[in-house]
Amino acid sequence: MNRMPQLPSHFLTQMWSCLRWLALMSLLQWAASPALAAKTYLNNGDGTVTDSATSLVWMRCSMGQTWNGPASTCTGAALGYTWEQANALTGTVIFAGQSDWRMPNIRELQSIVDRTVSDPSIDTVAFVNTPAAHFWSASASANESINAWRVGFFNGGASNGYSRSEAYHVRLVRGGQPLGLLDITRPATDYADQGNGTVLHTPTQLVWQRCAVGQTWIWTDSSCSGTASIHTWEAAKLLTSTLAGHGDWRLPTQEELLSLVDYKRSLPAINGPLFPNSPIATWSSSPNVLYSRYPWYVDFRAGVDSGYDNAFPLSVRLVRTATAPARSMNLTPILMLLLD
Repeated sequence: MNRMPQLPSHFLTQMWSCLRWLALMSLLQWAASPALAAKTYLNNGDGTVTDSATSLVWMRCSMGQTWNGPASTCTGAALGYTWEQANALTGTVIFAGQSDWRMPNIRELQSIVDRTVSDPSIDTVAFVNTPAAHFWSASASANESINAWRVGFFNGGASNGYSRSEAYHVRLVRGGQPLGLLDITRPATDYADQGNGTVLHTPTQLVWQRCAVGQTWIWTDSSCSGTASIHTWEAAKLLTSTLAGHGDWRLPTQEELLSLVDYKRSLPAINGPLFPNSPIATWSSSPNVLYSRYPWYVDFRAGVDSGYDNAFPLSVRLVRTATAPARSMNLTPILMLLLD
């Protein structure tokens, strides 16, 4: 009986490394919207974590708390700051050998919300001893000059209806990916008109219907005619569509719906030319784990992120995930490893 020749151990080690690399690359190249996916935080071992989806580096402790490395915990009480005091911290704090810590904008702060838990609505392994309370963002309100955006980490909702003089907690951040995905604006250059009543939002790779359910797309003047229909939350989750020849339209999650909000606009806080005659109160598919009767919706007057009674009817905008194009993969690194 002929035996297969035994491969050198270093060859086998390199081969398994390459296979792991290929598996990782295959996952990454088909990821439609990494910033909207489930979070994975890398513990940097210095009181900070890196969000693998956004590349943002976060302090594990709230300002006022102290990082205890041997115990891997945050001790002490989180302090309260007015909005001006909180923003004044940017560039003045040295921690983990870095001095470029800053206040997160509202979209960055929302990126660490975990809606599957409450009190607090955050990963408490990554962010130890986080108060179930309000945290400031660096983003001012577009329609109320004396107010600013904050996130309530008791359930994860966000609002701009709070005075800058009020005292809330602060968590600082640094680094991150280029603007686009986490920019607070949503300019026309972020979208690609598909010419069929839909647009592709390129940073998230989500395709949106330009008209709400119940409206009709008028291609001759790029408008939405009619009045958006309204639906209870349970009815909204059952809605389907075959617009543009696709049958995979669905109700968006709250994170997906929030990705449309332009925090520099108001009334409505959405790119109006791309989403004409847009309704205000719009359902997401996300349940509210703290208040089960009040699933998540977005109020597009300003972009408020909140819950609403599931028996009351609201408007709906459907979404689908863009089909990832076929991509070629450069195998040179693999061959070089195997031949090393």
